[in-house]
Amino acid sequence: MSTILLAKEVSADLILVDDLSARKLAVRQGFRVIGTVGLLQGCYRNGSLTDLRGAFLAMLAEGAYLDRGLLNRVLASLSLPAI
Repeated sequence: MSTILLAKEVSADLILVDDLSARKLAVRQGFRVIGTVGLLQGCYRNGSLTDLRGAFLAMLAEGAYLDRGLLNRVLASLSLPAI
């Protein structure tokens, strides 16, 4: 929720948030929302990140909760091998 309060304070257009309830609240309040997976996907598409699959695997290895189905859909959309 602090992300949403800060976004209001600085008049942000886009906020980075992964928590589902916070995402829904942010959208209801008119913000465009992106999560970690979407951010990394964008970085891969613009060339800032060269190994998206490796980034996903590293995050999983560190214990991050990431939906493998979502990760594999993103990877497939970019013609990259599944995890």
